[in-house]
Amino acid sequence: MIKQTFTFDHIGWITQDIKLFEEFWCDKLGFELVFESFLDKERSLSLFGLETSGTIRRYQRATMVIEIHHLDSVSEASQDFNRFGLNHIALHVEDREAFLRELISGNKKEVPVHRHENPGGWFNLFIQDFEGNWIELRESL
Repeated sequence: MIKQTFTFDHIGWITQDIKLFEEFWCDKLGFELVFESFLDKERSLSLFGLETSGTIRRYQRATMVIEIHHLDSVSEASQDFNRFGLNHIALHVEDREAFLRELISGNKKEVPVHRHENPGGWFNLFIQDFEGNWIELRESL
């Protein structure tokens, strides 16, 4: 069992319609847009396995954060909502590498890990649970 303290950082998923997303999550539930970034094709391919660009947005209400991915073009054939990283939960941990070592050392079954190294020096670290859900590990810088 993990002994480190951790909390939910955000929940991420794709949306087909930002306007409808905002009508529900912002207008009705009170979330506010706090971050927006362009997702280029290279990053989308390396993170999600999709050759498309799009937008990443984060919305927040109190300590709850939702991260959405609005993709420009995804064919019907490749629109697999379980595709790596698109739909995920993110945990905030004190030390990703220590968390991962502790998780793996105490686990009898293999824990799938995906580490995305970016040439800019940053990286994303994901683990997968027993049902195939991807869990992003984030830490304070």
